Parts: sequence; C-alpha cells; structure tokens
Amino acid sequence: VLDLTTGCGAIAVIAGLQGASGIAVDINPQAVRNAAENFQRFRVPMIAIHGDLFSNVPAGKYDLIVANGPYLEAEGEITDPLEYSFYGARRYIEALFRGAPPHLKTNGRMLITFAEWGEMRFFEDTARAAGFAFRVLAKRTSDDGQRIYRFYELRLN
Repeated sequence: VLDLTTGCGAIAVIAGLQGASGIAVDINPQAVRNAAENFQRFRVPMIAIHGDLFSNVPAGKYDLIVANGPYLEAEGEITDPLEYSFYGARRYIEALFRGAPPHLKTNGRMLITFAEWGEMRFFEDTARAAGFAFRVLAKRTSDDGQRIYRFYELRLN
C-alpha cells in the first residue's frame, strides 16, 4: 500500500492491521512523526516518510494507492504545511495522476476521496486524460447536509 497524504496514518494502520505493508507519505513533517508513532503503537509494517506525493517514494509498484488531498484552490501562497490539507487542489490532482502510473502494479488500483463542491470536474477530466477509468464506490453527505464527498476507485486503462 502507498498511502499518499497520510496525515496521522489512520488508513495505513487499518491496512497494516489487515496484513498489508507499505509506505505512508505526507508533506507535513508533524503528520509524518505522528503517523510513525501510530505505526509503532499498532505494530504495523508501514514506513512514514516526508514528501510531496511521489517526490521521496522509492521506486516500486503497489497494489493499492490511497489519497485524500485538497479539494480547493488557495487564494494566495500556501505557507503553512497544514494548509496543504485544504488548498492546492489542481497542483495535487495533476501531480497525483502524473506520478501514479509508474507506481501501480498491472492490476493495481487507487482509492481516492474527493468533494463534489471542490475541483471535481478537473479531478475527473485529469484522471481520464492520464489513462484512468474510474467509478464512484460511495457518496457521503456532511452532517449539515451542505457538502457531498465521493469515494472513487481508479484503475489504469
């Protein structure tokens, strides 16, 4: 498993508890430290590394790539690593789909959450242009009923 935008490493921990191993990446150094602590606490075979998506990922292919990146564009320059959780959607989307193919096994897949209220059309158009077929596995509405999130499965054509 390659868990991009891992945050505290929750998805990687769940995968590890089910027998998976892999790498978890985050642009925020504090998130990387927190994920590493969680991997140790839960004794899962995951490695936390600091990086901007694929920038520090060692060469290799994965069965599964997961990501939950930003949905919106920033109105100014991003200066705080926490802001990458929310802003920079277009840069994230382009880098994600440009970098994923060499890291996916032949039958590998990606699982990605994205918001209907964000850069959704750009997300889907960029995925198609990069050679990915996708389907929406689930939708979830926020508790206040104002926002809808999609859970995508993507595979290379």
